[in-house]
Amino acid sequence: MSITSIKLLMKQYLHVALSVAASIFISSCQHNGAIALHNFTKKNALHGESIATRQHEILILSSKSLFIKDGQSLHIYLEGDGTPWFRGIEPSENPTSNSFIALKMMLQDKHPSLYLNRPCYGFITLPDNCNNALWTSARYSAEVINAMSDALDQIKISTKAKNFTLIGHSGGASIAILLAKERKDIDKVITIAGNLDHKAWTEHFGYDPLSHSQNPIDYLPLDKSIKRWHLFGELDKVIPLSIFEKAAEKDKHAIIKYENFDHICCWLKEWPNIINKIVNDEIQNR
Repeated sequence: MSITSIKLLMKQYLHVALSVAASIFISSCQHNGAIALHNFTKKNALHGESIATRQHEILILSSKSLFIKDGQSLHIYLEGDGTPWFRGIEPSENPTSNSFIALKMMLQDKHPSLYLNRPCYGFITLPDNCNNALWTSARYSAEVINAMSDALDQIKISTKAKNFTLIGHSGGASIAILLAKERKDIDKVITIAGNLDHKAWTEHFGYDPLSHSQNPIDYLPLDKSIKRWHLFGELDKVIPLSIFEKAAEKDKHAIIKYENFDHICCWLKEWPNIINKIVNDEIQNR
């Protein structure tokens, strides 16, 4: 074999090796959220459990034994959309959030609380029946909501909870509203920096439409038996104020604005005070 041929083979080998390495690196990056969640769970000694529903496995997390007094509502925390897209150009291999704001809020809640993931979220290795539509165009679909509602049925039996308070951050707010419209055991819904109208949101930013998802705005206001609070930061750029106000106008008596808050700041810092005031009926709602 000539020296030229050897150099050519080495060049081809190096190209293949670099391509494989890049592929492994990219795949690893796309699973960072699930790995970070696993490490956070371990660090904070959280209890994790996978619930098998009729459609999907659902991962739940809690920080303590759930002793629920008579008449006390179990707080269910619902995370945002996580990382549905990789670099904004292709569906992510793993949608799990790498910031898990709702989980951190749950850890500051002294009331009985539980963190409910969506199908396919929270797993380092995704269940076989996961497909990327479940965290892109169908992230708020009936399939997602039905699986999570089935999980709530099982949670209700295991904890003996009579009612739930749904607390959703960002896209988790959409999930909260869509779950509440289906159930008779929701006594409160608290949305934080919530995406209440995904159609207006995708049109505003030029994102792909969530064509296989239900839109929360179509179900506002919720039944009058459910107390609602829609909390929003006036500096939010992820869900612009104009989009939020237009959607929340359908439930305007539940709107509470916070100056100097944005999509992330300063919910974690102020959450213990906010949730205690809501539970104690110190923040008015309708």
